[in-house]
Amino acid sequence: MRLKLLPLFFCVPFCLFTEQKVLANTAAFGPSSKQAKSSETSAAGFKPNLAVHAYAAKKLGVPVERIEGGAIDERTAKGMPYSVRGAWAYTVWQNNPRREVRTWVTAEGIVSAPDQNIEVFFKEAGAWDKRPALTPQQIAEHLAWVFGSGYMVEVSPEAGRPAPRLEMKADAGTFRCFLSYRETGGGAMPGPPQFSEIVVTLTMDHHATLEKRS
Repeated sequence: MRLKLLPLFFCVPFCLFTEQKVLANTAAFGPSSKQAKSSETSAAGFKPNLAVHAYAAKKLGVPVERIEGGAIDERTAKGMPYSVRGAWAYTVWQNNPRREVRTWVTAEGIVSAPDQNIEVFFKEAGAWDKRPALTPQQIAEHLAWVFGSGYMVEVSPEAGRPAPRLEMKADAGTFRCFLSYRETGGGAMPGPPQFSEIVVTLTMDHHATLEKRS
């Protein structure tokens, strides 16, 4: 029996087609392991990431290696919801069980949260400026976010909970708002809301303290 040899002009296109198909399939699987590793290294060495992970680990009482989330670079951090100017909003967490920590952080790694450096957020929000970057309502919404899931801004003047307000005089003053909280998740019916008043004291030297009054 004789074997027929295919003409050369038939083999070449077939080989080229096969090579292109392999390359296309390879690209469909996403970045190589080398690229993925490079991205992880970039996130691990990003100063704001390191600072927020350290803060969250201390707050939750777990090793820092168990903290996940954050941003891999400045561009990603600036694009996070609830970021305002130089205060970048971060959400990180611990799994099993999942517990979240929300903060703001600067490019220098200064963490701003209700229990520390809250003046950093208020400075970026423009509390000491003639033209603030955020309205009192927006500031309250950002604070509701940082306290965690289940918090919302509460405005009910008839119940003694007026709209958020920022009152400044000679570079000092207070910010006040009310928040409501309902437990989320778990499948059970949420209970009645719990109300709290947030009072932030702003001083002339651009420091601030936050008090949560139940």
